[in-house]
Amino acid sequence: MTDDKRKKAALYLQTSAQNDEEALQSLDAQEEHCKRYAAEAGFEVEPEHVYREIGDGFGRDRPELQKLLQSAEDGRIGAVIVYGDDGLSENDFEQLEIQRDLNELEVEVRIYDPDPSEDEEPEG
Repeated sequence: MTDDKRKKAALYLQTSAQNDEEALQSLDAQEEHCKRYAAEAGFEVEPEHVYREIGDGFGRDRPELQKLLQSAEDGRIGAVIVYGDDGLSENDFEQLEIQRDLNELEVEVRIYDPDPSEDEEPEG
């Protein structure tokens, strides 16, 4: 993988919010956090590689997910950044399957965890 490709990342943002205003606010917040994470990790995110999906997070036939996967297959990105551990799919098996497919294309999957403290063990 070339260094140029390695530094290019896509954002895949997804919400199942029912009303338009709530969905847009959710996607805007996810995008802001993921762009900051990308910059801190040394990735470049071009506007055409920000994929914003509104609807449930199940199935591979989601339009923005298909565009993301096509960009990966075409070699235009070296990483995908998602918001939260269910960022690619709300189905755990499907999430792992998509991650495997991306890894086979030499595309790294990075997960921005909005609250990593939830995973920490309590002191005691």
